[in-house]
Amino acid sequence: VKAYVNGKQIGKSATVKNGKYSIKIPKQKIGTKVKVKISKTGYESRTKTVTVKKAFTSNLTINSVKKTSTYVTGKGQSGATVRAYVNGKQIGKSATVKNGKYSIRIPKQSKGKKITVKMTKTNYITVSKTTTVK
Repeated sequence: VKAYVNGKQIGKSATVKNGKYSIKIPKQKIGTKVKVKISKTGYESRTKTVTVKKAFTSNLTINSVKKTSTYVTGKGQSGATVRAYVNGKQIGKSATVKNGKYSIRIPKQSKGKKITVKMTKTNYITVSKTTTVK
């Protein structure tokens, strides 16, 4: 396995062991596209391109949600967008984290339902957290 930026190899080649590999590369700028290529004699080579993104500095949290709740609230990175999902379907509208807090109006959910909140922002890695309705 090799990694490339603009056609130039970065880091050393790595060998896959137990289905995993690791390549130590120099720090890259946000937005840089890194192409990872896997090859083996007698096999077709495969490539995948990934874009370097920032990590959120604030953790995503979800406050307790009860079956009578009409909001999902918690904390996150200011300026990020948060959305709530049940079974992969968005419930309520998206909201923006302000002053480190968010509030999403949702329809009441039955006890035991799992609600996942996803926090997104351009050039950032999406993070999610799940809670169960009490």
